[in-house]
Amino acid sequence: MRFEIVLFISSLVVLAFGANPFPPPSHGDTVRFQGARGPNRAVVVGSPDKEGKYKLAPFRPSYNVQLKNHPVYSDRIVKAHPDDITSIPNQPSRPELASAIASGHAKNASPVSGTNGPVFGSKNYRDAAPAMPSNAAGLRHGKGYQSA
Repeated sequence: MRFEIVLFISSLVVLAFGANPFPPPSHGDTVRFQGARGPNRAVVVGSPDKEGKYKLAPFRPSYNVQLKNHPVYSDRIVKAHPDDITSIPNQPSRPELASAIASGHAKNASPVSGTNGPVFGSKNYRDAAPAMPSNAAGLRHGKGYQSA
């Protein structure tokens, strides 16, 4: 009996460690990406390309309330690596909107830009700590910490 319990618990542990904490987004999912002015939201348009990058349609600013029916830029596409973006939980998937944008881009090619690196919470994000110069105050060539 103990063997079965141990086997059952160990199989649950293996499943928990094997689960991907960053599942890939699907067509119509809302994600965050790092833009030029900070984190932005976007809708995933289609599936990844040959390089594995996703096409994203960025959301318009939230203060632009008259655009409720079409909340994303239909004339802009951002390409992002899946490890540089993160899904937004509890956001409804919008496959109809993503399909409309994809068909519009098939007719009229829009400019494509890239992200400005990984966004906070993504797999590739690293907390960028400021690098200390080698001659920083308090660090003196292998002598440990010394006050300035």
